[in-house]
Amino acid sequence: MNLVTGGFGLVGSHLVKLLLKAGENVTTFSRSKGESREKEFNIFKGKWKHISGSLTSHADILNVIETVKPKTIYHLASMLAIPSEGNPRESVETNMIGMFNLLEAARLNNVEKFIFASSIATFGEEVAQIGIVDDKTIQRPIGIYGVTKVSAELLGRYFKRKYNLDFRCIRLPAVMGPGVKEKNVSVYNSWAVERAIEKVPYDIFVAPEIKCPIVYFKDAVRSFIELKNAPLENIKTVCYNIVGMHPVPSAGLLREKILQYIPDAQIGFKPEEYPMAHHSPRNNIKWDDSAAQKEWNWSIQYDMDGAIEDFIKIKN
Repeated sequence: MNLVTGGFGLVGSHLVKLLLKAGENVTTFSRSKGESREKEFNIFKGKWKHISGSLTSHADILNVIETVKPKTIYHLASMLAIPSEGNPRESVETNMIGMFNLLEAARLNNVEKFIFASSIATFGEEVAQIGIVDDKTIQRPIGIYGVTKVSAELLGRYFKRKYNLDFRCIRLPAVMGPGVKEKNVSVYNSWAVERAIEKVPYDIFVAPEIKCPIVYFKDAVRSFIELKNAPLENIKTVCYNIVGMHPVPSAGLLREKILQYIPDAQIGFKPEEYPMAHHSPRNNIKWDDSAAQKEWNWSIQYDMDGAIEDFIKIKN
């Protein structure tokens, strides 16, 4: 049995479907009642159910864990960067207190594995001087979202050390894919492609020279499955960077690639202050995911061309 938080988002919903297709039982947990994905998930008769509740409620978390008794928790739910800057208190309650609630309930109910979605937003301005970011690079984020993700990583490591919980974590870069509704600092990568396919003009909200690590959503989903399936003795680093497309694409290159496939796309640039402040310190650094490659054979299957081609197929 698997419990997936954030199971109705871009990565979470496809993770749920992948698990269901493999014949596994999945329970999703969120504040919503589950109507948005009910049609998709109910085709796997008897394999999916949904329980509503809040990450900030210890009682809700205990209820779902004690009811479901999952062997694996995939914790993908979080309050994203831009909403977090607008409401830091809610971000701390959702991303940090929610993480503690889940970890404690997992400990009390002997959950076997806890897989967590962190973010490369945990790295701050220092990376501009370092030049390369690997899994040992110091984490001093500039935004409250990154602060909560670092804290969540540390909580996971604490529960691993103190209670022997098999905690594993992936720091996601920007995830490109269809259907993303909520704005975040890197969502322009998805929206630029989607708006082009829909024949809707779109202004990318960073400058053309801004480079942002991107992973296609199908690769992101697969990364969680592969990390979960890796033998425990291989898991040395615990919290892993995954980079995605090589070399790291700029917003200008993204536009050029889209125009190769959709020549009449109307894509401009209108940089915004917070996304620029977030991305600029990271613009000329090298991202290193060699630990993930070495310890659980991580690699991508979709480069920029493959991602855009698949994106178009899905939307059409």
